[in-house]
Amino acid sequence: AFSTWSAVAYCRWETERQGDAVYIRANRVLPSWLYPTADYRTRISLEGVESVYLAGRLIWQDGEAITQRELELMDAVTEYVGSAPDVGRLCSLLGTAELGQATMALRTAQRPYRLTLTFTTGDTDTIHDAMTMNVFYLLALVENLDEVAWQAPDQSQRLWTVERADAYLQKLTAEYNQVFNDTMELPSVKDCGTPANLARLRRVTDYVEQYRR
Repeated sequence: AFSTWSAVAYCRWETERQGDAVYIRANRVLPSWLYPTADYRTRISLEGVESVYLAGRLIWQDGEAITQRELELMDAVTEYVGSAPDVGRLCSLLGTAELGQATMALRTAQRPYRLTLTFTTGDTDTIHDAMTMNVFYLLALVENLDEVAWQAPDQSQRLWTVERADAYLQKLTAEYNQVFNDTMELPSVKDCGTPANLARLRRVTDYVEQYRR
């Protein structure tokens, strides 16, 4: 494990294992000649360990390094698609506002529960590409969401169900594994709402955004 913060210093580091979790703790102090840094290095045996916490923050889970991005997304998990402020917050976190101006509609009267974004500005191809990746996160983090739909400014529309997202995710994961000689496994998008699976999902979507397009 390695940690570094700026403008703060830590001392009296200690590591404790409790069950399948490891906790790394330290006292936060003002930087001084005695404690000039927040750097800390240690070795941890991960045999039988499922999660590692550093100063109260999850940094490793089930073989995956957990970044601030995964923690932000976990904070945005919502149980109901009918919670418009929560769904709107998640959309904002995923960057939908950067794609263009859009209105949001929520179908909650009966199944399938659906989130629909209607874009009035923005580049059509960029919207479709970005939203196709956002589908995975929306379906994973809005627990009872069944479908995601959107319309681009040129009136072209897309509709993604859980089943369609699952099939495409499996295809992308297999492609990722072939390219990077990996054996990563991802379950249904509905099982991706954990920090470790979000980290795996991010690896796949980053691959699509950076290399596949």
